[in-house]
Amino acid sequence: MANQILLDACATQFANDNGFSHIPESERFEYFCALQLTKQSETTFSEIEDAITDGGNDGGIDCFLILVNDQCITTKEDLQEIKITSSSSMRVLIVQSKTTPSFKEATLNTWITSWPLICDLSKDTPTLLKIFNSSLVEKIELFRAIWIEAIKKHALLSVDFRYCTRAETNEVNSVIKAKIDQFNAVAEGTLKGCPISVELMSSAELMQLYQLQPIQSLELLFEMDPASISLTKEKYGYVGVVRLKNYLDFISDSSTGKVRESIFEANIRHFLGEVDVNKKISETINADKENDFWWFNNGITIIAEKVSQLPKALHLENVKVINGLQTSFTIYENRKSISESDPRTVLVKVVKSTDKAVVDKIINASNFQNPVQPVLLRATDAIQRDIEDFCLTKNYFYDRRKGFYKNQGKPANRVFTIQDMAQAIRSILFFDPATARRNPTTIIKSDASYQTIFDPKKPFGSYLTSVLIVQKVREHISTAIASDLRGLARNLTFHVARAVVSIMLGKATYSHQEVEGLDVEKLDSEILNKALETVLFILDKYQKETGDNVINIAKAQKFSEFLTANL
Repeated sequence: MANQILLDACATQFANDNGFSHIPESERFEYFCALQLTKQSETTFSEIEDAITDGGNDGGIDCFLILVNDQCITTKEDLQEIKITSSSSMRVLIVQSKTTPSFKEATLNTWITSWPLICDLSKDTPTLLKIFNSSLVEKIELFRAIWIEAIKKHALLSVDFRYCTRAETNEVNSVIKAKIDQFNAVAEGTLKGCPISVELMSSAELMQLYQLQPIQSLELLFEMDPASISLTKEKYGYVGVVRLKNYLDFISDSSTGKVRESIFEANIRHFLGEVDVNKKISETINADKENDFWWFNNGITIIAEKVSQLPKALHLENVKVINGLQTSFTIYENRKSISESDPRTVLVKVVKSTDKAVVDKIINASNFQNPVQPVLLRATDAIQRDIEDFCLTKNYFYDRRKGFYKNQGKPANRVFTIQDMAQAIRSILFFDPATARRNPTTIIKSDASYQTIFDPKKPFGSYLTSVLIVQKVREHISTAIASDLRGLARNLTFHVARAVVSIMLGKATYSHQEVEGLDVEKLDSEILNKALETVLFILDKYQKETGDNVINIAKAQKFSEFLTANL
């Protein structure tokens, strides 16, 4: 029972550290498992929350997470902003978590029944809504869109099923093994050509994931002592060349063989695959072994909070590769062409800095050397730093650079991303939850929309209050709503949050200043239940007039207007 005892203790500690100790054990365990399974990715807690589909009619699926090139996708509208090519990588993670001390046939039986329905393209949305809850149906719609794109573009799509329990080990009897084989056959039959994996995650496997820590320090071997260049005593860096094989080892996790994603979290773009620039880098690696690689490449820029010089090496802490991601990943993709004796090198600059403003400036300058959508650089704007500083004064952490506070181990319930903030502001302060629901990642794409939402003349307290209210609504839906209503309520999270403010203030519309003055601590279950009941009543009225389904309605701006009028 040692593994189970350790897991229970760690899950309790996790709940205490992240502010989840007051929610039911089954809900805590769901979050715990989902976060451990995505620990090595750049997924945020709010993205995990969005992927939760449990409740009535959930098809045996607690969490339905979709990643494209390691970027979490939450709506079909988001997918339109991503260029999918043959080199794109798409991963679907499906999780069922149970606090039971053993694995049960029932979960696998449910998967065997539900998965063919999910993959049956003849079953349209109205049909699916009769079988599954609306949260799951929206993820099914997104999954189908991803699946179709993967087939059209000859891209890799993999689907991973994880069944998590508190069992001591994943050793199971012949009946469970037979069920796994049966489900494997069903899954492979519905997704021909797609890699499928089904794993039982016991206390032992979950503890292994829990004990994995983000890389805090790394050693980078240079071909010769790197040159030290200092501006002042506190501002200095190094320049040198590193053998391709040593750089490959630096960016690769020795235990998994995969790229250390965490050290690239400050980049505004992920690997773009076989675009022209990367093709040329590949050709240089594979075809030109007579000349040194660094002659033809701009090199790598690394920022570290602490730098210690060793003979022909640097010891780095809190490493961020902020420029050269395309080069780094192309080196990784062509690793078979790089031998231990390969003498070619890559140019590496290392800057020692703990100043957030300086780091942002370096990131900004590095990435503006190439064409980049302005939306990707929002995190470096002055107003974003100001909002971060304001939140810090209230003991909240504004994760404007995705993963920054997550990697520092800050409590999940006190960390908010730019996307979280923008959605909350749009929903509550602009009376438009539909747009927030429909376009979570593109809501601040245009300068006009961005500058409207993030206005330095508005009180930042209204921004923080808005995101805290959305968080309270999410938590209430997950923990205090009947399971058969949970999926529907999740689709209307932003609408309920918007209604909460009207109920608390006693008026349909209000100002930023009035929202700033609200005491979120007074937001209790009575107000939350009243807000949900109100939205469901207005939804029913709207459905009778339009005949549309809840997924479309939740994203319709006309419903936002209808909600305000009826409030």
